[in-house]
Amino acid sequence: MSVDANVAGLCYSTKAKGLGMKLQYVLLGLMWPLATFANDSTPDKAIDVVLPFSAQAQQIRTDLNGDTYSEISKDDRQKVADALQRMEALMHDEPDAAKLKEADKVQLFNDQELINTVLTKARADSRVVCKREKTVGSHRAVSQCLTVAERRKIREQSFEILQANQRDLSKPKID
Repeated sequence: MSVDANVAGLCYSTKAKGLGMKLQYVLLGLMWPLATFANDSTPDKAIDVVLPFSAQAQQIRTDLNGDTYSEISKDDRQKVADALQRMEALMHDEPDAAKLKEADKVQLFNDQELINTVLTKARADSRVVCKREKTVGSHRAVSQCLTVAERRKIREQSFEILQANQRDLSKPKID
């Protein structure tokens, strides 16, 4: 089943229950980001919006301890863990997001957005990219596999070293 079919099914089921259009969008906004966490790291796989929150939260925790988010900082890891705990507390007594109070829905949505933002960036930074490069003075190419974050860090450090060397050369030497 495609994502569009799942979304249409969600909207249809909420219409059938007689909920207003505004609530439909709130529910869709709440369920869509959670459904992306159910995906097993393959973006072409259909998203299952009917998975319970606890299973999705457990999958996020498993991925945080694995290689999927290897480049996530300790602060961001803690932010995600805290947001998951807040969401679980909200959903503990009432697993149906439609029945939550308006303030709780807003808190739930904000925590989901925080998690989505942090994990999306961490997943992109944790992606391993391999390049075949020839070292200086050699015609032999070697494979160099680094994460996107490691490559960015090397590029930034090289730029800083270059800037520092240029500053040193531009200063007149007084003897």
